Amino acid sequence: MNRPNLYLYSLLNRPQLIYPADGAAVLAALLPGARLDGYNGPLSGEPRRGGEYYVHAGVAVIPVIGKLVHRGGGMDAWSGVCSYQGIEDQICHAVRSGHRVVLDIASPGGTSDGCFALGDRIRELVAAGALIDAWVSPRALSGGYVIAAACRRIVMMTDAEVGSIGVAWYHADFSRQIEDQKVTITHFWRGDHKGDGSPTMPLTEGAVAEFNASMDATYDRFVSFVAACRDLSVDEVRATEARVFRTADAIRLRLADATLPSLKDMIMSVSDNARLNDAAPGSGTQASQPPSGLPPAVVAQALTTAGYPSLIAGMLTAGAVTQAALDARIASAGQIKELCQQFGVPEMAAVLVESGMTVEAARSVANAAKVSREGAQPVDTAIPDTEGPAKPPVLDYRGMYQSLNAPYRPS
Repeated sequence: MNRPNLYLYSLLNRPQLIYPADGAAVLAALLPGARLDGYNGPLSGEPRRGGEYYVHAGVAVIPVIGKLVHRGGGMDAWSGVCSYQGIEDQICHAVRSGHRVVLDIASPGGTSDGCFALGDRIRELVAAGALIDAWVSPRALSGGYVIAAACRRIVMMTDAEVGSIGVAWYHADFSRQIEDQKVTITHFWRGDHKGDGSPTMPLTEGAVAEFNASMDATYDRFVSFVAACRDLSVDEVRATEARVFRTADAIRLRLADATLPSLKDMIMSVSDNARLNDAAPGSGTQASQPPSGLPPAVVAQALTTAGYPSLIAGMLTAGAVTQAALDARIASAGQIKELCQQFGVPEMAAVLVESGMTVEAARSVANAAKVSREGAQPVDTAIPDTEGPAKPPVLDYRGMYQSLNAPYRPS
């Protein structure tokens, strides 16, 4: 099987938990040689790297962006395709690291393979005490809603969408095209249903019956899963008829819990709620007191002298500023500025510095900007692995994602 066709093969002749319009768009866009699967690892799959998320105020924000597939070591949210395997790896990594988790969901869904396994895994972690919440911006549909429903709560931006609790199926019949091209294909198989779903022959009545039975089973599981997660009856979930609901209606129908204007508000609500819970009356614990820091005037003067007055507000509003944190912030800002000069994109320095990203993340973003400007092939800015076969060049999405979404994070 050709690697570029992996996503096509996962989309055809399988139950799909994807919003139909997006599934049709994928089918229309799939051309010979297209790499819509976003995969650049071995066909057998490989473990996903842990930690591909950013952390602010003790909250790990994990992107669930684009169409969803089961496996793929080289996939990430920035490629437009995200794997259930990769999402689970990141959630487990974040929980083991002691972080609260926000899943930043913007997905029309995807394949059914692996979807409910991830949903069950999230439910297990939540039941064990992990704080995993879903942030919907702008949509969590079908398979994306499975992931959201499994979380402790679902919070939507003001004009977001959830739902599409249903199943789709796609089959491509090329038999008439082959006939028009004067091509004859002879099929050999053992087992009456071995040829069910073949794109080179029309669907038989038996194949249609088998496919419908599979869809019914997937739909029943989808409905039961949402009903259990959202404390709804099966009939209430079925009554949605796979419709898509905007924020107000979703909350009214108990398909979501609340609305907030931005991801930053979502992060702070999780962090603030957690701190309030830590110091709840009768809990026997007190909220930790922030460490004493430098006077605001000293912080402001140091940043102004170093040439970064735009960082003053961010540092002061983040809490007490120690001398070590101040020195580290100025040093990282200087390194990012120097990197932008080296990559020939000095105009990006201010934005990257103010985003609060790490120096390595800024390196990736600056390199991507340089590549885009020159129209050259992107290169991997990480230290090359000297063992094993050479790896194809990849573009690390983390820096770009952080620059777009991350509020200031003190060093």
